[in-house]
Amino acid sequence: MKPFITVAVALLLISPFASANYQPPHYKARVVNITPVYEYILVNRHHPRSTVIVNKRHNCAAIGSIIGGSLGHMVSDKKHKIVGTIAGAIMGGAIGHKIDNTNRQDRYTVVNPRQPTLSKQRVLRGYKVSYKVKGRTYQTFSKTKPNKYIRIYH
Repeated sequence: MKPFITVAVALLLISPFASANYQPPHYKARVVNITPVYEYILVNRHHPRSTVIVNKRHNCAAIGSIIGGSLGHMVSDKKHKIVGTIAGAIMGGAIGHKIDNTNRQDRYTVVNPRQPTLSKQRVLRGYKVSYKVKGRTYQTFSKTKPNKYIRIYH
């Protein structure tokens, strides 16, 4: 009885290694032609909501105040330097503000919301494969692109 149990345990321990390399019977078939198969599907495309972008970088008044203040400071005499600087800055700022309002070039970008649009999109579904086995040509479908040879199980 002891040798029977020893043989049974040994066979149970060796059997996973013996079946690890088992492959069912198959033919090695040469691929003759591969044709991609595409499908067209409809896709909803949503457009963004309305947005208004305004470029408000108008700094002509500040530049006008600086230039006007500098000119007022240079033109005035020693006794009235501060008054000349302040008056020049006010006048330069007013002139810059006027220029800013007449040459305003705000950029308004408006994207109108629309209903979702349907568009066609091409999707790869797989490959139609032609192969030869024993001189005869057959066809099959594969989701992945096959190599030069494929296995045909029987």
